[in-house]
Amino acid sequence: MIHRASLLTCLSLLMICLDASVLMGQERSARLKDAKAVEAIVLGYCQEITSVRTDFNTGHVNSIVKETSALQDHWSAVLLEGYPLFRKMMQELEGNEDTAMRIYLREMMNSSTQDSIRLLMAAEDIVMPLTNFSPYDKNSDKQYQVAYSFQIAAAKAELLLIESNPDFLADFYRIAVWRGVFLTKQDQFITGGVYSYAELISGEQSESKYHLYDSDAYLWYLRNFLFLCVATGREDLIPENLSEPEKQNAQLMALWEMWFKVHRSNLISSPGGCSWKLIKSPLLSPHAGRNDSSSANKDLPALNHLPVTPFKQWHGTLPVQPVAKHPLCT
Repeated sequence: MIHRASLLTCLSLLMICLDASVLMGQERSARLKDAKAVEAIVLGYCQEITSVRTDFNTGHVNSIVKETSALQDHWSAVLLEGYPLFRKMMQELEGNEDTAMRIYLREMMNSSTQDSIRLLMAAEDIVMPLTNFSPYDKNSDKQYQVAYSFQIAAAKAELLLIESNPDFLADFYRIAVWRGVFLTKQDQFITGGVYSYAELISGEQSESKYHLYDSDAYLWYLRNFLFLCVATGREDLIPENLSEPEKQNAQLMALWEMWFKVHRSNLISSPGGCSWKLIKSPLLSPHAGRNDSSSANKDLPALNHLPVTPFKQWHGTLPVQPVAKHPLCT
């Protein structure tokens, strides 16, 4: 984890950059641009973000402590430059979110690993669910409104990528597992008995009950649901068509949610991958099918074989895990 002092300094500087970016955005009226113009702008920012390089130098002392400190300094510098660049891109492309995020995600998932992680770091709270169960509040101030619209566009772009090539789901899931916090947070909400994913996705009672749902946010929750299916070995519940009407996909979500609440206490870390699996033989289970309140409040077992890097076939300087804490994260 990044040193506390350097992290606070980093975040303070980022907030200054964000405030300046917001002021610039307020002076610019949102307008639609043609696809070629949007692509040129996005690729320009991607080039700036991926060009952020800092010296990685452990000095003359060869030790784990020295190397860890050098890694923290290295990636803190990358974040310090990359994060404000992405925020500036959002302000410039407000109103063109869908096109912008399709291009940005395409670049992030198809670049070299050293370039990909820089694009991930710059936009992590937008392109991935971290500890945030729901997207940003679109009824909050301007910077949150812009961030919300790009979050939804990112989820939509990810669903399109997954629908065109199912292998992308494993790639996105790898990032979520590498970050770690998303799955734990979702488990707390589901077993806490407060939220219902099925209702959030379908919109039934959600607006009055949770004050979270809207038709756009459906895309955010659906993307998260795909991750949960992979995490629990229930890929059979992943919708065949991610463009199906909301209520049809909500039925699959309801099935998963009931299954998870009943069997949660009998889930173990899969020995062959970074997911949980159900103990099928009650003789092997310490709970023997029981799901009392004490077991429901315990954390899920720690996952085995967590990925060391967010992207496969890694080359170059290892990433700091977790990447960073963003000032706008919920």
